[in-house]
Amino acid sequence: GLSQERLTDVSLEVQCGITALLGTSGAGKSSLLNLMSNMEIVDKGVLSKGAQINDAPFPLYIVPQDYGLWPQINVEDHLLKSMPKADSKKADYILDKLNLKHKKNEYPEFLSQGECSRLSIARALATEASVLLMDEPLANVDAAGKAAYWEFIIAEVKSKNISLIFSTHVADEAVSYTHL
Repeated sequence: GLSQERLTDVSLEVQCGITALLGTSGAGKSSLLNLMSNMEIVDKGVLSKGAQINDAPFPLYIVPQDYGLWPQINVEDHLLKSMPKADSKKADYILDKLNLKHKKNEYPEFLSQGECSRLSIARALATEASVLLMDEPLANVDAAGKAAYWEFIIAEVKSKNISLIFSTHVADEAVSYTHL
């Protein structure tokens, strides 16, 4: 186990909308997202989740730093199997916007890190979850396409009234993408 405490004396209330967790590497951003998604459990203190719809927790989906991709299925099936109701036109639209449509029959092992990042985001958007947690979602994506991908993500979450909480160590991203 870990010998040092993480996330001590933290108090956080997240409003609906777009929220950035900004901090240096090792600051606890991933740990906080993992706690929020129940991928980690609190061993001391209290974690309270007040967001509910009709007495049920919000449907939530996390995009982890390691992408969490399924090696046995292709790019397109990552989206189709994540959708509440499979919709190939919607999958094509999301893949096109994240520059993955030409890779839809490929498997994760044949994708670059940037493509894996974008696939993980595409799958999250396909889930129709009310809350998306993204752990440095575009960290491995080339600078040339990053702004367009962020614009698409922000447009999708705003048009579908999805709350997005993302971590970053880049101050410009935190400021820019929470104020669009």
